Amino acid sequence: MPRLLIITEYQEIFINETIKGIKRYVQERNVPNCTICTLSQEYKDKIGITGLLEWCKSWNVDFVMGSFKKEENLEILTSEGIVVIANNIGEEIDGVPMIRADARANGRFAARFFMDKKYTNFGLYTHTSDKTGQTRFTGFIEELRKAGLEDRCSVHLFDEDNDFRVELSGMKDWLSSLPKPVAILTGKDIYGNNLIELCNVFGIGVPTEVAILGSWNDERICNMKINSLSSFSMDVEDVGWKIGEMLHRCIMQPGYKGYDIMMKPATVVERVSTASVASTDPDIQKVVRFVQDNIRNKITVIDVMKEVAVSRRLMEKKFKAFMGKGIYEYILDSKMKLFSEIVRNTSEPIQNIAMTFGDNDAKNLSRKFKEIHGCSPAQWRAKNRMGN
Repeated sequence: MPRLLIITEYQEIFINETIKGIKRYVQERNVPNCTICTLSQEYKDKIGITGLLEWCKSWNVDFVMGSFKKEENLEILTSEGIVVIANNIGEEIDGVPMIRADARANGRFAARFFMDKKYTNFGLYTHTSDKTGQTRFTGFIEELRKAGLEDRCSVHLFDEDNDFRVELSGMKDWLSSLPKPVAILTGKDIYGNNLIELCNVFGIGVPTEVAILGSWNDERICNMKINSLSSFSMDVEDVGWKIGEMLHRCIMQPGYKGYDIMMKPATVVERVSTASVASTDPDIQKVVRFVQDNIRNKITVIDVMKEVAVSRRLMEKKFKAFMGKGIYEYILDSKMKLFSEIVRNTSEPIQNIAMTFGDNDAKNLSRKFKEIHGCSPAQWRAKNRMGN
């Protein structure tokens, strides 16, 4: 019976989504008699690699996935035929397959997300020891440089060793100094939540003055605040699917060494903290907020116009002048973006997904989808699903 050991802190969203992907692969490919067991990172560090080998032998473990230190001799495991997969994202571990993330590419992705919302002022916020986040910031700034906006970005790195009163004062000065409206990318979701709270304390509006985007989309964290945190998510379930595929090949081909796994580009899960655009016009802000709040409903331009106290002709004129598209086009683009993400990331029937958007006519929604993507939702799903 093939057995995978995952070294984890149990509550990590990365591990939860990875296991989901492994289970999907096993079910789709009918891999028999697979099982997963877990071991805490703390206990693994306590017993060391030699102790880990003894543990693996006792439990008949074939594969181990976890974070490892560079100085740990993983050959102790691999020489015994145990396949090791390192998930040290951002840190190289020699001699074993690794799970990798292109942090710079994700930073560029986040910059484009904000620039699409017409922001021209930016901030970057994370901890001094968050090396992955800082690499992501490098990509963010690279993308701004292409648009000639590099000098419109301010970076604030905080140090947890500082007295909290010093840090609080420094954050107030930094946030107050940023030209508004401003879009801020944070290194982790928890830092995004902290930033939302600080803005509330300092009387700074989220998202009207400050739009905030987190990283990794841990829903438990992102939904803790009333002004819930938007975050970009890595396709971690796809990582699990590929781990399942790799382990299956190892079973079928003894001696197979595996391969590095690169996470697919991120997608943004929008919540309150970015439900805005870089406009000081309150009517434009109301339109954007109404569309984002009701994106799963069947809404029309007439519905939107009930939110503002100006004529439709004037609203359409100034909305298009700022956004580069009309209100109807904005509604459709927003709906198709979310619809596409759900189609790709779930196995839910297209008809059912269409109904959750308040559209009982799946054929109509599919027709609109094909106009944008050049293929049907089912075809698009097949091309973009895990393992492709």
